[in-house]
Amino acid sequence: MRRAATESKLRRRRLATTCWLFREVGEAGNWWEIPPSVDHNPSGVATTTPGGKLVFHVFGALAEFERDLTRERTHAGLAAARARGRTGERPKKLADPKQLALARRLYQDGQTDVATICRTLRISRATLYRALK
Repeated sequence: MRRAATESKLRRRRLATTCWLFREVGEAGNWWEIPPSVDHNPSGVATTTPGGKLVFHVFGALAEFERDLTRERTHAGLAAARARGRTGERPKKLADPKQLALARRLYQDGQTDVATICRTLRISRATLYRALK
């Protein structure tokens, strides 16, 4: 799970960088050169040539396509989770009606102090006061 989140962040950063490059190169016909790579393209890509512009735009289109696919998958996953009854919220601490009734009874009796109630139910003071409203 953590690795997927990290990869997603890296993809977003790469996409943001690509979008920034598009803006920079597009302004007033700026010249920009992709440095040569030993593995992929030993000659590099100059954006002033028609072929270089094509390669640059194809890479940008692929990045945008990947971003759209990621968005679609995310929305599909969220919809599937909602269909299973998952909302993505943190579980409520006093969701059990019996625990809530116990907390109310202990608080209203006045015999038990708030710290003891919170320690017994393993909740914070804020949770207790929020539940008692």
